[in-house]
Amino acid sequence: MPSSTTESSHIFVRITRAGKLTNYVKYALESLEKNDKKAIVLHTHPKVHDNPEAPDAQQNLQDASNASVTLITTPRLISVVEIIKREYLKDLEKRRSTRLVGLHQYNEIGSIENLGSTGGSVGRETDEQRAQRIAMTLEGKNFPKQQQFPYMRITLSVHELPDLVKKGAT
Repeated sequence: MPSSTTESSHIFVRITRAGKLTNYVKYALESLEKNDKKAIVLHTHPKVHDNPEAPDAQQNLQDASNASVTLITTPRLISVVEIIKREYLKDLEKRRSTRLVGLHQYNEIGSIENLGSTGGSVGRETDEQRAQRIAMTLEGKNFPKQQQFPYMRITLSVHELPDLVKKGAT
């Protein structure tokens, strides 16, 4: 289920296959109502950490099934975001708010790379070992297993977030 983080400006919500859309929408709308200064970050990152921005978030990537899960949950993520935006505007109308402007939306897509020759994670090896494996790959010997985990992250905020635009969010 959605998880709040200790970071003061964001609330992270990981969209999963098993989660109910209504619960995601309800949680996001309640969070926006309680504190409109916090942005809601909905994402499809593999389950690696409560906060996908954390430095150790890539250490626990498990297997290739995570990649397919993130692809499957992307349409759910988009549906949840669209419902949240629609319900937020309805709620503003109901309260007869003078602010009839919707939420600011920032989209980010990317992939997390995992070079694990035996299914292990990169976080357990030293920089020297990783450099050695990359050199072997470039030489054409002992190809390590390479995995990429695509993800999508959508940030919804009442206020503009120019830092995200600078980072490349659309």
